Amino acid sequence: MALMQRFVATTATELDAQLGRFVRRFSRIGTQNISVFAQRFCEVFGLHEIPRNPAIYLPTFGVKLEPATLSRGVRAVWLRAGDLYTIQYSRHQSERLGLVLWHEFFEIMSALPVFPTRLPSQIEERLATQFAVYLMMPEELVRVQAAELRHPEINKSRVLADRFGVSMAAMRLRLRELGLEHRSELARSRYL
Repeated sequence: MALMQRFVATTATELDAQLGRFVRRFSRIGTQNISVFAQRFCEVFGLHEIPRNPAIYLPTFGVKLEPATLSRGVRAVWLRAGDLYTIQYSRHQSERLGLVLWHEFFEIMSALPVFPTRLPSQIEERLATQFAVYLMMPEELVRVQAAELRHPEINKSRVLADRFGVSMAAMRLRLRELGLEHRSELARSRYL
């Protein structure tokens, strides 16, 4: 499939067809290849710039986003009604929504009949979170931009969170995961 400059779908059926063609490229989707899956998704569907704001992309994919009153502890849910996908997110969501919305979008993909791997719900939740993290905070770009912020007085988590459109806590975890957290931030995070 050639790279798409701008993917547009107006119905769930159109989105399902495009996503179906995309996921068929993979014989299996799991923790071993979820980062490659997220990277290929970005390439194929034209998500090139950072931040990869789902409030911009998902509506062009034909997914309606709407705030809702959800059960306590539920941050977002997706549903399909007729030929429309909707992701409802908590009105009380205090953090940035990017990771939450991309997580739900992965769940839409994994529900497709052509999705190559049937996932138990626990594994699906973990893969959805990893997909969102790899999509919003790709390792290579985080490493490059973190390397630019060498001054010890700069709070890398805060600066990179703004650049990537995620919460500071999410960026702090990603930097820690990649071994890029500054010593002063490591010391601070132990007491939070």
